[in-house]
Amino acid sequence: MKLYRISGLLIAFSVFITGLASAETPTSISEGCFAPGTRITMVDQSLRPIENVTVGDIIFNPATKGGSVVKRVVKSPEPYHLIKISTAKNILTVSRLHPMITKNGIKKAANVKVGELLLMSDGKYASVVRVGPSPVFSNQHVLNVELIASKSGERRLIAEGIVTGDIVIQNSLK
Repeated sequence: MKLYRISGLLIAFSVFITGLASAETPTSISEGCFAPGTRITMVDQSLRPIENVTVGDIIFNPATKGGSVVKRVVKSPEPYHLIKISTAKNILTVSRLHPMITKNGIKKAANVKVGELLLMSDGKYASVVRVGPSPVFSNQHVLNVELIASKSGERRLIAEGIVTGDIVIQNSLK
């Protein structure tokens, strides 16, 4: 049995977590963030597509350097084009409102510009080399998670090697 540090506590990875939230909360407004297929870094450093992340999973949190438990998974329709943000080594496709962690603070993905510095999984910053729209597909949807966190600054996760925020941070940017 593996043990992982989560918000200052050691818990067994195999502990079954119940009563947190429904596994998927469909919404009528665009509330999700990540394109399906986006790989999320889990606490054991494995990568998991966002659509396979479920309530109770433990995601690696770069802010705490440990794990954060997924409280809620959100899947929602996305009628608008997604934003594809590229660094020299990473590409992340997200909704316009998705929170990106830049050297100058948290910004909506739609406001990220070429040359801006994004926080990466190694704790360093990488320059954005391209920002552009992704095509809109029929019945397009996006997904995001809400993490259990005691502080706003702990609501972070790694997607495709880029540090981003959860749905709570996104909603605070609206």
